[in-house]
Amino acid sequence: MEGKNIFDHKAKTWDDNPVRKQLVDKVWNVMTSQVDFSKVSRALDYGCGTGLMGYKAIEDVDVMTFCDTSDGMLEQVKQKKEFYGVENAEILKANFLTDSLPEEPYDLVISMLVLHHVDRLDEIIANFNKALNRGGYFCWIDLEIEDGTFHGNNDGVAHLGFNKDESENFLQKNGFEIVYHSNHFYMEKAVGDEMKRFPVFLLIGQKRG
Repeated sequence: MEGKNIFDHKAKTWDDNPVRKQLVDKVWNVMTSQVDFSKVSRALDYGCGTGLMGYKAIEDVDVMTFCDTSDGMLEQVKQKKEFYGVENAEILKANFLTDSLPEEPYDLVISMLVLHHVDRLDEIIANFNKALNRGGYFCWIDLEIEDGTFHGNNDGVAHLGFNKDESENFLQKNGFEIVYHSNHFYMEKAVGDEMKRFPVFLLIGQKRG
């Protein structure tokens, strides 16, 4: 947790990418059709970045916790909170693999384009399950299998995306029932002189019990 996070220097310009915002909008529209927000009081945006997804949900929950390990990203979340006068946003610097889990459980955990950076995937998904109330939702948005060109430099990348069976298996063996799975999203990025589309999935699990 010490020193500069690799995302700190990207934080100030993170929201300048319209493709990123468009993806958030599309995923959010589908997520709201699959998650019963009348049963969601407390939500967590894990690996929140600048809070693009979490702030989509801010009016639908009593408390939204924005969690990241990057001071730069969390500073952007804080600036938005102050600018918009949001009172139900909490900011948490934490790593669910190395830090204690929050004492009060959540009804919804969202993680967008984060877990392909995490090597100990079973452990972190099990911890998401522990952090949820019974019947709580985990919404996982991430890359389908890709050829390694999405990031260019793959330092800090633990997985080159996930296939359908693999991602569902991670949830099922760590205490979730599959509610929804779609890979009808994509991010478009320039790779050399070519514009490439990288498929992105939305996988929703619900905690058993």
